[in-house]
Amino acid sequence: MEIIKEDVDTLNSVIKIQLKPADYEANVSKVLRDYRGKANIPGFRKGKVPMGMINKMYGKSVLADELNKLLSSSLYDYIDEKKLKLLGNPLPSDTNDQMDLDTQTEFEFKYDIGLSPEFDVNISDKDKFTRYVITLNEEMTEKYVKDITKRLGGVIDVEISDEEAMIQCEFKELADKEVLEDGIQHNATVSIEFVKDEKSKKSLLALKKGDTLTIDPKKLSRGEGDLAAMLNISKSQAEDLKSEFQLTVVEIKKVNAAEVNQELFDKVYGKDKIKSEKEFKEKINEELVKMFEKDSDYKLKIDINQKMLEKLKISTPDEFLKRWILTSNEKEITVEQVDREYEEYAENLKIQLITSKIAKENEVKVEGEELTAFVKEMTLKQYKENYGIELDEEQSEQVIKRFMENKDEVRNVYEKLVDDKLMDLFKKTFILKDKAISYDDFVKLVNEKKSDSFFKGLNPFK
Repeated sequence: MEIIKEDVDTLNSVIKIQLKPADYEANVSKVLRDYRGKANIPGFRKGKVPMGMINKMYGKSVLADELNKLLSSSLYDYIDEKKLKLLGNPLPSDTNDQMDLDTQTEFEFKYDIGLSPEFDVNISDKDKFTRYVITLNEEMTEKYVKDITKRLGGVIDVEISDEEAMIQCEFKELADKEVLEDGIQHNATVSIEFVKDEKSKKSLLALKKGDTLTIDPKKLSRGEGDLAAMLNISKSQAEDLKSEFQLTVVEIKKVNAAEVNQELFDKVYGKDKIKSEKEFKEKINEELVKMFEKDSDYKLKIDINQKMLEKLKISTPDEFLKRWILTSNEKEITVEQVDREYEEYAENLKIQLITSKIAKENEVKVEGEELTAFVKEMTLKQYKENYGIELDEEQSEQVIKRFMENKDEVRNVYEKLVDDKLMDLFKKTFILKDKAISYDDFVKLVNEKKSDSFFKGLNPFK
């Protein structure tokens, strides 16, 4: 066997694997002998079928299987041995399918690979950033109090809808103002306060059970993902949807806000920890300050990432990665979709490469006990705030165990903790200048579109 790496450029290479009979014949013969020993063919005693017949029946498929096994192990052993830093996985060449297993005895297989770029990144106090400090006001405190009372209140039935109502609706697709027999039909709940289109919002007010109206469901939703969930359709269907729908009111409900009293204080913060409305609001203000600090850090992180991108100008094997995305995505996607969303994907990938290198060079890492301790603290807090429940040690251990069994959730927590440590590193290293800003102005400043990219989460690292 001979393995050769040929560089196309600094980010793309081809790995060639050349196989001769000596590389695979012994394994093929062994498998065929096993087949012969187990073969049960009329006219022959078990284990006495002529090898020529066994070879004719199974030889080609066994050869193909053994070649695939040998190629896979050899390819990845070579990648590990040479310490190649790949993006995505090797992509087999089209010429690999042109082999003639009936006549060939020597084979050459080719694999395209995309390589991670080599670059240096140095962080120092030469870089300066603005850190936006969000100012707190009484209106925010009152809004937060209202959110808590609604979250911990009960749900009641009401006869007429208002701006705080939740309408359980039956949606039926229309064509020429008539219900489409085989059209989209689904039941969903619409919270009127979250409808952004003012005309549509107004049409949902003062409705009673059984009322119907014609409406464009896109104007009730917050993007294609929300629309798809509301109508129980795919995101691509939601993107192409042009129809109006008949909306029928099935039920109208409303949150009956909890009273601001000792019972509420105990539910949110534990028994007798807070004893007055004044203390309650002071505690809320403490939490808002912490929340705003996280928001400020989020904006700072965006600014740092953008500065690093501009400073380093690293490249990635874009055409290779587009091909890899097309072949690796679980959902069926088109070349046009990849081209449309690839720029955002490539930018996020470069940011990931940069921050990973900074973390490695500065020994930023999260130990197992740190992760477990954080999950425990997070779990206890969530149960107390969302359900008013204080878990005992045994209950918390059970919840944590279930959480740790979910690899995606554990990875998300790990990445969050690494992000936090990186932010601490940045704050100690860079020069930061604080600038006061109102929350509304801060939101306008960030104004970052949430991505529903179809390859969100598609990990390019081997």
